[in-house]
Amino acid sequence: MFAFTTVRARLRAVALLGAAGIFAVATAGHLALKFAHAATADLVQNNSAQRFQMDSDMMHDAMRGDVLESLFAAQRNDTPAVNAARESLREHAARFMTSLNGADTLITDATIAAEMPALRTAVARYAAAAAAVQDVALADPGKAPELYQRFLVSFTAVEEGMEQFGDKIESLNGAVQRATSTKFGRATWFIWGIFGTFFVLGLWYAWRIATSIGRRLDAITGKVSELQAHGVESVSTALSALARGESVEVPRYTFTRLADESGDELGVVSNAVDGMTDVCARSLAACDQAQSAVAVAVAEIDRLAAAARMGDFTARANVRDLQGRYASVLHGVEGVMQAVAVPLSESRRVLEEVADRDLEARMEGEYHGEFARMQDALNTA
Repeated sequence: MFAFTTVRARLRAVALLGAAGIFAVATAGHLALKFAHAATADLVQNNSAQRFQMDSDMMHDAMRGDVLESLFAAQRNDTPAVNAARESLREHAARFMTSLNGADTLITDATIAAEMPALRTAVARYAAAAAAVQDVALADPGKAPELYQRFLVSFTAVEEGMEQFGDKIESLNGAVQRATSTKFGRATWFIWGIFGTFFVLGLWYAWRIATSIGRRLDAITGKVSELQAHGVESVSTALSALARGESVEVPRYTFTRLADESGDELGVVSNAVDGMTDVCARSLAACDQAQSAVAVAVAEIDRLAAAARMGDFTARANVRDLQGRYASVLHGVEGVMQAVAVPLSESRRVLEEVADRDLEARMEGEYHGEFARMQDALNTA
């Protein structure tokens, strides 16, 4: 019926199955958390790269502001302002390259990484063009417009490159988010799948065990009720009737055995109930035999009493169908009749001899009680 041979083992199997299901769901949850951690790390990394890109883009605009500041200061012949703009340009250019390199170290996409050298080159040209404009702002203002146009070309090229760079990082973020959503979806289905599998399996196995145990318990309780109704009560009724000197008919009933050969705990109980069934069957048969023996003994005693009332003390009891105390009782009744018959026969003999004028006739034998007094009276007479 089951792979386990005892009810205790089957119940333990249900508990182990539940524990295995909990462990499996916990494992699936742990894997989902690992997916979440990896996805979160990717998102954080891409967001950091996006932040570096935005900072680089800010430095791109700041460098143009430095160039314009130099040109305006040169028109005012403000040398300190031009020098300050040059210092700002160097700082902004250095920060531009640092942020760009920081974004590059965080990006793992091969396509974006392949385009980074060209973008660095464009940024370097852009920084050089900006420095060239600042160099001629005071020294040779006539060349400033031409160099500024070259600077604007570099500015546009870097701007386009930075826009593409930002778009690709954003696209990469979207891809990571979609991949994360897919992983979480799969993890969710995986967790629910494991839960459903163990839930259905555990429910099915527990249902089978409960059904089997319930069916066998119903059989055991039904058999116990049957023994109570047709065995114990019938025996009790018959014995009570015998105690009152009455005779009741013991109902005939055929008991069937449970015959549970499983060998588990309920099998042991079933075997014990089968033993009780055998005892009840034997008890009913014994009650029937006892009532038959009592009936035979009573009938024989009635027959012997009737013969004695008719003066026939030679009747003998038929003990062929009796044994034990019942036969002893009948033999005792026979002894009583014989004890009465002997003195009566002897006294009859004496009286017959006296009737034949033999006055010396005597009642022979050794008697007790009333029979002794009758002997003395007869012999004296």
